[in-house]
Amino acid sequence: QRFAADTKPDTLYAALDRDGAIIVEQLLSADVVARVNDELDPTIAAARLPGRLEKHVVRGIPVVIDGAHVASSVRMLLDELSSDRDLPGLPGLPGLPRRPGSDEPALPVVVLALGRDKNRREILKVLAGRTDRLLCTTVSSGPLSAAETLTAEAHLAGLGAETAADP
Repeated sequence: QRFAADTKPDTLYAALDRDGAIIVEQLLSADVVARVNDELDPTIAAARLPGRLEKHVVRGIPVVIDGAHVASSVRMLLDELSSDRDLPGLPGLPGLPRRPGSDEPALPVVVLALGRDKNRREILKVLAGRTDRLLCTTVSSGPLSAAETLTAEAHLAGLGAETAADP
């Protein structure tokens, strides 16, 4: 992504965290920006990190895999997905599946695993009201929160959640 030099640092860091690279245009001369645009290999320009906005359809159900790991990244991911017209089944799009007995769009189900060092409360606060339910899970390797811990904290935050050993 490209940003102006006066972009707020939080926005720049969030984009860098999400995308792995950013360009702050006013810090580069117009000639350098043009050369980067002309010389950048289209394959590199289109490349994304694995686990970043990977969009799939599984048995007719839209699935997005993203490794958002801080509250601001989770918020930006949900905002981006809610305005993605190519991804059916997410809030804010016309013609989406509806909640039973409602005109409201169906909300996504989120599979959640978090490192023990992550701010679970802030991430759960972002997810509140924006998900149908959480499937809380973990893996045996790495310093991850227990699925049961995530589920209990999600319930305290007012979210529907269940433990999923193998989501």
